Amino acid sequence: MKNLIYKNLTSVAMFLLIAKIIGAFKEIVLAEKYGTNTLVDSYIYTLAFVNWPISLWFGVISVVLIPIIVKIHQRSVSDSLLFFRESLGLSVLTGVLFVIFTVASFSILDVNIEANKVKEIEFIKSYFQYLVFFGVVGATLSVWIMALGSNVNTLLEATPSFVLMIIILIPEKYISMNIFIGVVTGYSIHFLLLLLVVKNKFGAVRPNFYIKSTEWTLFFRSAGILALGQFFLGSSEIIDNYFASNFGHGAISSLSYGNRIVSLLTGLVSVVILRAMLPVFSKEDSDRAEIISNVFYWSKIIFIVGIILAVIVQIFSHELVSLLFERGSFTIEDTLKVVEIVQYGIIQVPFFGLSMIFVSYFASRLKYKVILYSAILAVSTKILLNYILIDIVGLAGVALSWTGVYLLNSIFFYVYFIIHQRESISIK
Repeated sequence: MKNLIYKNLTSVAMFLLIAKIIGAFKEIVLAEKYGTNTLVDSYIYTLAFVNWPISLWFGVISVVLIPIIVKIHQRSVSDSLLFFRESLGLSVLTGVLFVIFTVASFSILDVNIEANKVKEIEFIKSYFQYLVFFGVVGATLSVWIMALGSNVNTLLEATPSFVLMIIILIPEKYISMNIFIGVVTGYSIHFLLLLLVVKNKFGAVRPNFYIKSTEWTLFFRSAGILALGQFFLGSSEIIDNYFASNFGHGAISSLSYGNRIVSLLTGLVSVVILRAMLPVFSKEDSDRAEIISNVFYWSKIIFIVGIILAVIVQIFSHELVSLLFERGSFTIEDTLKVVEIVQYGIIQVPFFGLSMIFVSYFASRLKYKVILYSAILAVSTKILLNYILIDIVGLAGVALSWTGVYLLNSIFFYVYFIIHQRESISIK
């Protein structure tokens, strides 16, 4: 099992590293051209509303569907094809519902963010809301690519960032509102590329809008629990942006730039762990004792690596932010704000890694209620710590609060993991 995990880790990490590098270059170009002005605040805040339902859907199906898909595909290719078409049909219907939800959410945006006074906000609302449909269906395609043993979807995730970066670089005398056209074009091309990959695996991509597969009983029983958990976790970015907006002009974009650097590590850790370990832990023929051994083994490795990476980023945070962003409209004052956010935010990395390993384990064991409880604990802790730490360290308190969230989550998961092992032994 360790060899298979190593193989998955290597391929996922390589593709994800490429995607993250492209994403970093996109942030560099964005910072140079726009800095931390109101336009960037609008873009970030609005895109958070768009990504919320997409993240919710992807978070649910990536955890629930992958174990089911792996088991079905081991049993029968024809059953796997039927289940794929049914899941595609479900995602189309879900995408339509989420578009309606997003349109309604934008009315809240008008009330809660001062940055929408810029004229481009009308363009954002007109087009961004429909990206939800492509994001939801694309997430389903991405999960199927992962479950069948390919990691090319990880590389394709760089498409929106790459396209946005190219379009931002085009002078505005040739194309107006680059940032918004870049987002719409990038999402659309990403969706088409995912369709081509899946078409190569399954042939004609036709959704079924009726359900025959018996596995849907397990999916719906588990999805409701996880959807509630993802609803809480997915709201965290909107919550953070709300707290940041109270600091005035440029605060949301400053927080976003800092979080982008931190997410280079947390995103890498999260995706590598879930995509490399969840399919392996979910195999029916996996030895239970070996799985438990791997949980402890990789927990130690990830925690140690997380500490090392966090220390390195702490030491070189000023140089890193300055190198990435300090040019054009991004000033020295902006650098100092972002450096503080990075220094406080990066502390979360080792605890975040531990949490992701336990999430992978409990998902493979179909213990979705544990993940729900952790999500409720996370959001409650996040809001409480935001209020406390903002008074102590200012805007950077929003970033620091994540350390408390993942520290408590790691403790919660570890205690439940020990209890679960004792219950399993007593049953035997």
